[in-house]
Amino acid sequence: MRDLAVGLRPGFNLVPWTGSDGARVSEAVGSLPADRAYRWDPVGQAFVIWSSPLPAGLQVDFTLEYGEGLGFELGGNSAMVG
Repeated sequence: MRDLAVGLRPGFNLVPWTGSDGARVSEAVGSLPADRAYRWDPVGQAFVIWSSPLPAGLQVDFTLEYGEGLGFELGGNSAMVG
């Protein structure tokens, strides 16, 4: 199944990525009020972090694969569907 809609709440959210393989995180969360996004790097055994406030040269605009966990901090004060 692709493109599954999920309920999102302000604060930290962890969802499976159900979009296209190879999508950039900046595109995946670009329409959301998110300042940071995270994914686990199993090879490096560490989280890779994307942060929108950083200048473009310092961004780690990682790619996502179907089924991979995507964590992000959602701003605002009301729930939404993403």
